[in-house]
Amino acid sequence: MTEGASARVPSDRSQDLGLVERLARRDESALQALIDAYGRFVYGKALRIARDTGLAEKIAQDALLVLWWQPERFDPSKGSLRSFLIGVARFKAIDAVRNEDPIPRQESLVAEMSAWVDEPIDSGDDNGSIMGEAVAKLPAPQREAIFLAYFGGLNYREMARSLGITGGHCEDEDP
Repeated sequence: MTEGASARVPSDRSQDLGLVERLARRDESALQALIDAYGRFVYGKALRIARDTGLAEKIAQDALLVLWWQPERFDPSKGSLRSFLIGVARFKAIDAVRNEDPIPRQESLVAEMSAWVDEPIDSGDDNGSIMGEAVAKLPAPQREAIFLAYFGGLNYREMARSLGITGGHCEDEDP
């Protein structure tokens, strides 16, 4: 997305469907309209997970190009075009982060978290050490979950899978 470009969000589903139909016909102006309308949302989601501007840009581009190459993947009965694109960006970002810096095995999570706690974040005040001390006092399973969520960018279902936890809502997850 170009600097200063105002993002336009289609106001209704018919505009989304029209945009996807144009993409299916390989209308390059539709691709630009898609980028203008949704690029900042997709990039924002990618950046939040990847925490690297260059990687987030690549992820956002890949996520938007999904509709260029496979417009049939968007199913309007499952949600809005914006939600679909943000979901694609989220999964691509998680995959990219995992490929760049694999999540450590469960046995090493506590050791890594302890290393993080021993060197509190320098925030200009004592909040970093207070948080580090609070996290250090948690039982190991809770520290591991916090580590996976904060540093791994995982949601509760992904954390449950990584930690081998079953039961509750985790069994309801999509395949």
